[in-house]
Amino acid sequence: MKKAIKELMDIKGRNFYSFTTACLSLVDESNRINEILNKKNKQVLNLSDADFIVVTTCAVSRDSAQNSVKNILRLSQDSGNKPIFVGGCLANAKEREELNKIKNIRFFTADDIFKKIGKVDIICEKTTSRCEPFWLKDMSGKRKHLEKLQNKNKRLAELYSFTTDGIVFQDMPFEFDTIRLSKGCNKRCSYCAIPNNRGRYMEHDFSYVSAQIKDSKNKHLLLIGENLGCYKDFDKLFEYAISKGKILMLRYIEPEYIHRIKREYLKNIIYIGVPLQSGSKKVLKDMRRPGNLKAVKEKFRAWQKYNIFLGTSVILSYPTENIIDYLRTLYFIAAAPVNYISFQNFSPRENSPVFEQYKEWNNNNLKAKIKFWIFDCLVKLKSRLNYAAISKGGK
Repeated sequence: MKKAIKELMDIKGRNFYSFTTACLSLVDESNRINEILNKKNKQVLNLSDADFIVVTTCAVSRDSAQNSVKNILRLSQDSGNKPIFVGGCLANAKEREELNKIKNIRFFTADDIFKKIGKVDIICEKTTSRCEPFWLKDMSGKRKHLEKLQNKNKRLAELYSFTTDGIVFQDMPFEFDTIRLSKGCNKRCSYCAIPNNRGRYMEHDFSYVSAQIKDSKNKHLLLIGENLGCYKDFDKLFEYAISKGKILMLRYIEPEYIHRIKREYLKNIIYIGVPLQSGSKKVLKDMRRPGNLKAVKEKFRAWQKYNIFLGTSVILSYPTENIIDYLRTLYFIAAAPVNYISFQNFSPRENSPVFEQYKEWNNNNLKAKIKFWIFDCLVKLKSRLNYAAISKGGK
């Protein structure tokens, strides 16, 4: 990987095309790499005009890793086998084996680039081309709803745009800036490889983040990090952003830190993402996750009154999940006022605590497929009911 980084950083006076496979954290990472490369090269919007390609990838699950591989193979074919530099999670995932023999593909880690260059100023989220996520389906129905809502209530139309059956931040009706508060994670959730692949928790100091808020020309700001609730100057940051008239979106805040979002902040927040992962306390304990389900539901109901769109994520078919645990997850999602749910079947990830224990786990068996199909139907039904309630002229 060091050889690939040196090769990438030594390129001068060439055109490059930037691409990412949908993870929002990686969009931020990709845009920072673009800013660095633009000092010696020129970013182009058309693949055909590029001399080389830079891709940041997602491999948090087996599906996302395979989707990254598929998009890289397509890019390689469409570009005529131009050099492709691949960063992001795929560089440390076993799914990359399919790409190892392709001569024009090189793997690198962005952290090594950032260590050499240092901090990069705020970058708009929309500067990197994104693939169509593998879970995204036809959006024509969403656009019809959006047209109706825009005539009735602009704020509700903005909120509605955040969700379409499991995807968030797609086709936004307003410009926004992405501000990363932190990177890495100190939690050791059993299924997760982020602490090993992205490193331990590190945060930007308040002076750096507040300068980005001050310099931002957009009213809307997306705050990102593996766990925003850990940020040391959480209250100070929110009070400063509100004093500047900013509207905030939070991705992600862990369940045990939801108490840090005070009532006086809610009028300036339009989106909160809380990764839950299961509705069963037993499964959450096995996952090494917080089990404060009641507190999360109460917060969701309180936040909903402020027209805040709420998101969560769920992992199905964890090896210790039985039918009762699954039904508890279904019940929680059905009862909680959640606007979108990102869900996936469990897949053992290298560098995660349970990898050796469950590396032979097959998440494609019939039972897992049935669970996934039922949950998919529930999410779509709940999504339609939310849309219907909003369309009738919510608050």
